[in-house]
Amino acid sequence: MEDREFSFECDGSFDDLDDGRLAAFSAELSPGLLRLQLDFRQCSSIGDAGLAALAAHLPPELLQLHLEFHACSRIGDSGVAALGARLSPSLLRLQLNFLWCAEVGDGALAALAAGLSPQLQELLLDCSWCAGVGDAGLAALGAGLPRRLETLQLDLVKCVEVSDGGVAALAAGLPPRLRTLQLDVGGCVKVTDSGLAALAASLPKRLEQLRLFCSYCAEIGDGGLAAIGANLPASLTDLMFDFLQCSMIGNRGLAALAAGLPQQLELLQFSAQHCGQISGAGLAALAAGLPQQLQQFILNLRFGSSVCDGGLAALGAKLPPQLRKFQADFRHCGRIGDGGVSALAAGLPPELRHLQLDLGWGPRVGDGGLAALGARLPRGLHHLALDLTRCSRISDNGLAALGANLPGGLKNMQLQFHECPRIGDAGLAALSAGLPPQLAQLHLDFPHSSKIGDGFLAAIGAGLPRELAQLSLDLTCCRSINDEGLWTRGDPQELRPWGQTRLAAEAKAYRCGPLCSLAQFVRGWRRRRRMWCS
Repeated sequence: MEDREFSFECDGSFDDLDDGRLAAFSAELSPGLLRLQLDFRQCSSIGDAGLAALAAHLPPELLQLHLEFHACSRIGDSGVAALGARLSPSLLRLQLNFLWCAEVGDGALAALAAGLSPQLQELLLDCSWCAGVGDAGLAALGAGLPRRLETLQLDLVKCVEVSDGGVAALAAGLPPRLRTLQLDVGGCVKVTDSGLAALAASLPKRLEQLRLFCSYCAEIGDGGLAAIGANLPASLTDLMFDFLQCSMIGNRGLAALAAGLPQQLELLQFSAQHCGQISGAGLAALAAGLPQQLQQFILNLRFGSSVCDGGLAALGAKLPPQLRKFQADFRHCGRIGDGGVSALAAGLPPELRHLQLDLGWGPRVGDGGLAALGARLPRGLHHLALDLTRCSRISDNGLAALGANLPGGLKNMQLQFHECPRIGDAGLAALSAGLPPQLAQLHLDFPHSSKIGDGFLAAIGAGLPRELAQLSLDLTCCRSINDEGLWTRGDPQELRPWGQTRLAAEAKAYRCGPLCSLAQFVRGWRRRRRMWCS
């Protein structure tokens, strides 16, 4: 039977792959192929002639085509035009990556749009860092989008000639059947609130997933968010935004966006790093607009200099009761303290299964906040990840309080306490004593901690859960650790992930004393317990 699918990955590993060899390779493709995936990223000798030769030999009945030409800098408009002219009329899915192909411009997009199959259902196109791509190319692409298209993913990072006019022209051509739209205009500094308003006004009414990434678009502010909020289709279930370094965004825009969130939304991801105008009032407005059916909420307000305890309290009071995953990044939000953490913890929904909280570089976060969080962890939690890097007020007492309240069904725990000088062996021993019996993955990072030594390793060696499958420790520059600790009182038998459990162990103990014992320690696990160690 003739093969119907073929995949090949070069990834720059063949230095002699040039246009001639690509032409010879293409001539051998089976004409009966239905699915073709070729990866030629970083093959710098491939240019327009090679792409044209490939296009000439594309199987006539292809249903799916995926081509990767990332950083193939000799590919330009003429090669892409040759490809567009030979696309199969039966094509249903097309994915093309021209990232860092500096010669690809508006002509390439126009030619490609002209050759798109009217049957096409999915189009994924990456033209990031293609300096020649601008408004004319987007207008041509918008005019050529097939009416049956259901998925459009367009990445235009650092296409600096793209402006509001191009976004508006693309938006005007969005097909009515579109279900998924992802648009990345990060670094397109000419895109402003007007472009977002034009996009919002043209969003298809059946849209289910919208992902809009506008990082470093400094002219986007509250007006753009308000326009989006006013035009979000009621059919949306997944919604993602990234407004990194869009410093004009503030409370008014966030409130307007929140007011327009569809009630059947299941996933919301909102990132606004370095947006200092967002304060507790904006966070409260966002919380008040969260749909009650929301299942996943991912929030990133890193470097939010105006975010405070009141905002976290308002957020905790409004978290949807059906929430299963909550991920929040408040790193470098220096006004957050124990009161805010406690209030947020008090509102964690009982059905929560995944909690990830970053409070790193929080000078006001201490034992009280950590203890309150531990006491309020939902009993059904499966995944817990906490980052409290440089929270210097946290001590052994806080860690012990957390360990005493870990949910019994926890399966994955990741704790990062970089440079927390008040944490030592006593706190980590208490944490180890509280590890749940069903824990399968444990990742502990406590580098640069002068008070951590052999006592911690002895305690964790005696307390590892039976179901543990993966253990990762980072004890970099913990200078109180020596051979005795690494041997865990001299006998690897005292480490107990016991029976036939397969344990993958990774330990970083740079500058902690002699490392020869660590090697023997790992070999002892492997030899005596049939454990896989890396």
